[in-house]
Amino acid sequence: MQFQSLVSLWFGLTLPAIVLMYLLKRKYVDTEVPSHLLWNRVLRNLEANRPWQRLRNQLLLILQLLIAVLLVLALMQPWVWAKSGVKGHLVLVLDRSASMDALTPDPEDSQQKLTRLELAKRMAADVVQGEASGSAVTVISMGGQPEVLVSRERKTDSVLAALQSVEPSYGRTAYKETMSLAAALTQDDTDAEIRVLTDAGWSDGTEGLTFRVPVRVEPVGDAPLNNIAIVQFGVRNGAAAGSVANGVAALKNTGNSILETDVTLYADSAAAETARIRLEPGEQRTLHFDNIRSSDVYKLSMEAKDDYAADNEAFAFLSGDQNRKVLLLTEGNLFLEKALQLARAEVIKVQAEGMTAPPQGEFDLVVLDRLQSGAITGEAWQRLLREKPVWSIRSGYQGTETNPPQADYQISEHPVTKYIRFQDTHIAKILHVEPKDQAAWGEPIVSAGLQPLIFAGLENGQPRLLFTFDLQQSDLPLRPEFPILVQNAVDWLGSTQRASLGRVIAGEKTDIPVSAQTVSAQWLPIELAGTGASSGSVTGKVQAAGQSPVPAEEAEGAVLSGQTVPNRPGLYQFVEKDEDGGERKTYLEVSADPRESAITERKELEFARPTAGNLKPLGSGDSGSQVQLEEREGESPYPLLPWIIALVTLIVVAEWGVYHRGNSVS
Repeated sequence: MQFQSLVSLWFGLTLPAIVLMYLLKRKYVDTEVPSHLLWNRVLRNLEANRPWQRLRNQLLLILQLLIAVLLVLALMQPWVWAKSGVKGHLVLVLDRSASMDALTPDPEDSQQKLTRLELAKRMAADVVQGEASGSAVTVISMGGQPEVLVSRERKTDSVLAALQSVEPSYGRTAYKETMSLAAALTQDDTDAEIRVLTDAGWSDGTEGLTFRVPVRVEPVGDAPLNNIAIVQFGVRNGAAAGSVANGVAALKNTGNSILETDVTLYADSAAAETARIRLEPGEQRTLHFDNIRSSDVYKLSMEAKDDYAADNEAFAFLSGDQNRKVLLLTEGNLFLEKALQLARAEVIKVQAEGMTAPPQGEFDLVVLDRLQSGAITGEAWQRLLREKPVWSIRSGYQGTETNPPQADYQISEHPVTKYIRFQDTHIAKILHVEPKDQAAWGEPIVSAGLQPLIFAGLENGQPRLLFTFDLQQSDLPLRPEFPILVQNAVDWLGSTQRASLGRVIAGEKTDIPVSAQTVSAQWLPIELAGTGASSGSVTGKVQAAGQSPVPAEEAEGAVLSGQTVPNRPGLYQFVEKDEDGGERKTYLEVSADPRESAITERKELEFARPTAGNLKPLGSGDSGSQVQLEEREGESPYPLLPWIIALVTLIVVAEWGVYHRGNSVS
């Protein structure tokens, strides 16, 4: 037995006070005195009841002392550790992160395996159908966003249906946000508890979270597992661009034992090269693939049948090294022209003055350098500028020229500003452009104080880049980072011409340059990672094989440029359709959160609580008089106060009976 309020022991001083009252109590016996000759007997009675006489055996005194002892004990709030049952409100938090899709031995059949998520759902169902059958149940799924599936539901069938509907989430998991939601749902509920079914492989900590109810972690799938993860995979053109390519891949053993497997590189649907690899636990190795034939899509696949399939395949695309045709409209800018050529761009330089139409040919992007207002006004020019990425350098916008403020450069994270610092760069004049009016399509990515210098964004689905200053009125072209800036700009502006959108983690947002002619779009699954379920060749048309296309996000009838990629890892095509039925297809690899590949890592999850159980501090709140309790595995503090109150009530009834029987006087 333990006590929560030891300071209440001072109330034990009432015990000697009760005894003292009995000592000082005078006791008389009603006696008829027929004569004054009998007064001596009365005097002797007074002498016999001296205040400090020895206490005689009195049942009433014993009962009153027992009541006092129990009341003091009640004030001390005694409790004992007891096996914890389910409280009136049970909050089940079900982890559905990607690592919960790993296989683990079935506790009921060691020869079979099931996913950790399937095991967690079974464990949760057993609790709901068993010890929590009389409780209200709330189910929260822990994925990219916390989701309340049912709230305070007492119908077992409804809770079981909600549990069975939970599917793995392969993107980033909101661990802390989910537990914060569980804490908020139970903040004012004294008869509640939280149970977390998880593999404890959390990428977030639990710092800053406080719970007012017990939190129990139910570990799922703690058996040793095997896994080799493809950490990185990429390809690029070889020396003879367009004919061969080179690839590199990094693989890591994140399991508990030595693994050996074949790794095969596919160019489209044909196997190009196979390597044998053997990895110790925790070992990482790099593989190189040279002189593989050029292809639109490459796939790296492992033959190992490990316990986590989401990282057994990866895809790569030849998208960043092709030469681009750039239409440069300028009166002359040698530094810019040379930097574009260093960026492997085929530069077509023209002077816009006197040209009513663009030159013949296809261009990947257009660069406008210091063009006067009205220099290009023809319909053919306007159509070209609408349909192509445009880089405007002090061109196309009206405004007032001002001196740049003497302030530090503010650089936002963007593909154009990668590796760029603008340190010690001097600019003579800048054009004041209103972001909300003239450049509403973009956001400032480089500013001097509050004055924007570079805008970037999308307009009609096409990338737009605006420099509000003249390169020839700055020393930026003389800086070593200028060729890097131009390379970044060409790569980003030319992204609409690429056959792929690269690699994005499942469930995340990505910007897609949607064409202005697009009327509808959808995500078309080509091959889902870990299933081998391909619709044919890697670059072939998807056939009906149970893989339904996912509609693209729209607003007011228009396809949004900001799209949430599908949740399932694999190879997809983003297919855009125009009014004439024409299609534009762009590849995208959706990958699982790479942190989830560490399927053997576990964290000691600790959840802070101000006090344990539903025992609350008494009195003035002096923390020195309160005992802070800690939860035990499978046990919780059980208060004895209700039993003490019941016992006191019984003794009071007994005392009342004793008193009325006349036993108070011997």
